[in-house]
Amino acid sequence: MTDKRMKRFFMTKDDAVDLILHAAELSQGGETFVLKMPIIQLIDLFEAMKIVLAPKFGLKPSQIKTKIIGIRRGEKLTENLLTNYELSNVLETKDFFIIPKYFDLSKKYNYRGVSIPKNPQNFFKDIKPLSQNQIVKILKKIY
Repeated sequence: MTDKRMKRFFMTKDDAVDLILHAAELSQGGETFVLKMPIIQLIDLFEAMKIVLAPKFGLKPSQIKTKIIGIRRGEKLTENLLTNYELSNVLETKDFFIIPKYFDLSKKYNYRGVSIPKNPQNFFKDIKPLSQNQIVKILKKIY
């Protein structure tokens, strides 16, 4: 692990399939769909993986050690799903951000449940990481 403070957005394979299916259903051509996904702290993911996977290999979670190697050049503690420019030119549904082709918000888009968000930065500013227990529940469905 690089740093205990590191956070990343997280989606399962099922989330990815749902994103593709919804994007294919709603797409009008050339736009980008970004799932509003949860964020996790990587240390919580690592600890949750130990809880879920260690027993499958005959180990106790406490037997698996995490080595901190430090942030690598160019790495961020928290990733961004959208740039500030994209955020100022984005549409929003309950589950997605939609970046129109050529960032053209002047065109009338006919997406079901779409709006131009008043302050999309709030989604990223206010997002709280999933707890280790929530991550364990997700991993148990996968593994």
